[in-house]
Amino acid sequence: MDVKEVIRLSRWMTNFMAQAGPKFKQLDQNLANNSRQGQSAAPVQEHLDFITKTLDAWDTTELSSLQVMTLKKLEVYRFLGRHGAVWLNDVVKTQSYDIATLSTQVSASVKALFEASKQLQLASTALNNIGITADEYVTDAVAGRYRVAVIFKADASIDNVADLKKRVNDWHVTVTGIGNAVGETVDHTTVTGADTGSLMVFLGMTAQAALILAMISKSITVVAANILDLQIKAEELRSKRLTNDAMEQAFSDQQRDLKKEAIATAMRSIEPHLNVPLTTETRPKLELSIKNLLKFAEQGGEVDIETPVESSDELASDETVAAVTAELRAMVVEKRKADSDLKALTDQRHGHSSENKS
Repeated sequence: MDVKEVIRLSRWMTNFMAQAGPKFKQLDQNLANNSRQGQSAAPVQEHLDFITKTLDAWDTTELSSLQVMTLKKLEVYRFLGRHGAVWLNDVVKTQSYDIATLSTQVSASVKALFEASKQLQLASTALNNIGITADEYVTDAVAGRYRVAVIFKADASIDNVADLKKRVNDWHVTVTGIGNAVGETVDHTTVTGADTGSLMVFLGMTAQAALILAMISKSITVVAANILDLQIKAEELRSKRLTNDAMEQAFSDQQRDLKKEAIATAMRSIEPHLNVPLTTETRPKLELSIKNLLKFAEQGGEVDIETPVESSDELASDETVAAVTAELRAMVVEKRKADSDLKALTDQRHGHSSENKS
């Protein structure tokens, strides 16, 4: 994750803690007091309601995948946004008759949130002290490139040179198909860096190419959510022993059809936004790009596209570029909302799996 994302994440976390922090502290203190007294002497419902509403309304979809990864490493992501609201409600519901345990769990979450906010502020301050600020990095529109992080993880990871060769070839084909569709060559997309952990490669794409990539990624995420929803329903029926061979085949056929439809859906959403008409040569290449991205997503890989800052429009070279940049910003937000919905379904499925095993 580059420095501007660290600084922006610090600002995001600081704003959240400024609003919710005092209520978190008061809730923690009241629960601790009730725990010592063995009764509900201090009021907690008001603080619980405020925090739950704040969490539910706090938008985590504006965070990049790399920022989310950082919050997970700091062990606080599950306490934030809709995830946090669900977590708090579940804890209160399951521990309402055990004030001591409830107090301990809430206290641990409050401590973790304040510590994470502190660590991010320290990092941001350290960068600021050496003259680095997020505002200095509003140069994307001038350079004409937007950062795309390709995250190789799960079954899409790179473990050896053979994997590396295959992934590089797949992404060469993918970028070529997208680039040709907007009148570019593969050389228009640059490699701007790499990182370890889950191996990440950072690409620099033009606004037009990044927009098409964002549209494809969103379409694939929506299809993945539809498939996952179908799988959840199938698992519910299996747990109740209400399925048979014909139903299982129908579930399998529906998943296949959804994947097939994903390519057609993505193509329909993309074509009106292309600045050059597709040809008999560029159309199959773009379809192959979509197939590669669908497979990459199925294997657990992620594509994270940087949200252009508002001032990028003003810095853009002409009105057309400014319009595409604004469209890219809106599409990245839509993609992240789709990612969040998919994550919620994934959590739901894990919940069902646990219930079915118990």
